[in-house]
Amino acid sequence: MPLSHARRLALTPAAVSRNVALLERNLGVRLFQRSTRKLTLTEAGERFLVEIGDNLDALQAAIASVSTDRGDLADLDGIVMRSSRTGRVHHRTMRNAAGGKMPAQLGETIMVNDPAAMREAAILGLGVAPLTVSDVLSSIERGELVRLLPRWYADAGAISIYYATRALLPAKTRVFVDFVVEAFERERLAERFAGSIG
Repeated sequence: MPLSHARRLALTPAAVSRNVALLERNLGVRLFQRSTRKLTLTEAGERFLVEIGDNLDALQAAIASVSTDRGDLADLDGIVMRSSRTGRVHHRTMRNAAGGKMPAQLGETIMVNDPAAMREAAILGLGVAPLTVSDVLSSIERGELVRLLPRWYADAGAISIYYATRALLPAKTRVFVDFVVEAFERERLAERFAGSIG
């Protein structure tokens, strides 16, 4: 980033350097060639700059594109969930609209057993977390989090309401079910929670 851009963003050169180093470490790709006299973009850095332009969607896609060249995710600081019952880390397969698949295997830097803890760690900038859209939608809408790979998703399954039997269903249960269905339709939650929709 030219110094003029850094000044415009009220960032010190040291802060810019730290952020660039963190981005390079998380991507696993060198974006700049450094010498005592000058700073120049590498080939990957030039491609990254062209792809990001001025918009956040392009930035996310550029991060995905550059990091895919080295294989997208294992090199990132990962915030992962371990089952308290089995002790195993949950691994998922990511898909895209074109039918492509890839394993969503992050580095296991931080392990927790609760999605809310994963979300809070990601908001603090401690790493990348595979979370369901329903757990992070409000954080994304507030700009606290961004989708790193907007064209990829892992299917976490349907959202369902279970109850013992349809026969002699208590009126309060029927009212609750109707309330949830109405809320989903009114707020377009099915569409907004879908990881496959950018």
